Amino acid sequence: MSLSEQDVAAIRGISAIHEKTHLARDWDGWLATCTEDVVFMPPDSPKIEGRSAVRAWMDELPPTKDVKWTVEAVHGSGDTGINRGYGPMILEIEGKPVSFSSKWLSVYKKQTDGSWKLKEIAWNLDQPVSG
Repeated sequence: MSLSEQDVAAIRGISAIHEKTHLARDWDGWLATCTEDVVFMPPDSPKIEGRSAVRAWMDELPPTKDVKWTVEAVHGSGDTGINRGYGPMILEIEGKPVSFSSKWLSVYKKQTDGSWKLKEIAWNLDQPVSG
């Protein structure tokens, strides 16, 4: 059975929450949308497992000056959803803005209360960051 329109909208909504909380460095808000055993697979890095480990990793991120993430597709069935997207981001690194673009693939799990939470995410950059 395919995802309902409400399920698709809920998963898309999580990406909007991620964009807003990322800009605000509200990592607790960001991680509230994740399962306890969430797995991050960032580019050129080992995987990171669990909310506390992800939180420690996020605390080390440089400030984000701008982000515009676009959800390209959401599909799935039953209690599993897949979200694919892309977008530019500007980080402040050593006092200078550094722009890059990335893409991601996320897996979401429907919770017993009907909500959706991020279970796994992998992303990479469209090209190496310079500077």
